[in-house]
Amino acid sequence: MYQTKSWSVSVVLILLSFFLIPGCFSSKRSVQKGTVVHKVWWFNPERKVIEPDSVSGELKYIYKDSFAVATVLRTQFDEVNNVRHVSFPVHKYVLIDMRQKTFYDFLNFSDTAQPVKVHNVDSLGRVEDGWKMFMNDTFMYTGSMIRLPDTTLNGTRFSRLKGYRLQQGPDGTASVGSIVAYYSCEKKGLPLQIDHGLGNRLGCPVLRMDFVRNGYFRYSEYRYAEDSLSKMEEAVLDAWIRHVRSGRQSRSGQSSR
Repeated sequence: MYQTKSWSVSVVLILLSFFLIPGCFSSKRSVQKGTVVHKVWWFNPERKVIEPDSVSGELKYIYKDSFAVATVLRTQFDEVNNVRHVSFPVHKYVLIDMRQKTFYDFLNFSDTAQPVKVHNVDSLGRVEDGWKMFMNDTFMYTGSMIRLPDTTLNGTRFSRLKGYRLQQGPDGTASVGSIVAYYSCEKKGLPLQIDHGLGNRLGCPVLRMDFVRNGYFRYSEYRYAEDSLSKMEEAVLDAWIRHVRSGRQSRSGQSSR
């Protein structure tokens, strides 16, 4: 009798643990989604301050799971009263399928928009439209890298590596510049990073890169804001993802016939 009661209590405790322990025996995984801004900063020697690169502008992404949408801007120069002004109107939107390594161009950000062009990576990870995120040797590193002390930026702890890379100038001559790569193992699984090749080797995303060449300093970084999608952004992204997946399934069905 005592054994039966003990067995019953054990079963109750086990059943309760299924409900009280988050994610216990759950087949669903949390979907990562949010926004990320890619921005380039540089040291202005005249003003002696670090400021955003006004020519490069910034590149904003929204992402969900393994898909991301980049808002691609074009640099436009206008001159008014002998004063040059720089603006960045929207050029297009690019849906990136990170798993399939495929890029889809859209001209409008709406849930009824259709892709006007599709880009696929070549054997080196390059894309004809200039995207280099899947290339393994984007920065042409040379020599070995050394580990620097960890640092914390905007509440995120980063490990750092210092190394050197070859850079080819407009005249075709190559020079060596130093880099410092910031990578965070607290942010594993994020879909976008500065150097996917290096990040894949490290096992953690590279979210910032410092460059010094001929006394010129600049840095490039990705700033994430997780769970920050608006309802409209998520609705458009979901519609585009459904369109891509349905097209992929239909092509797969035709090829199997």
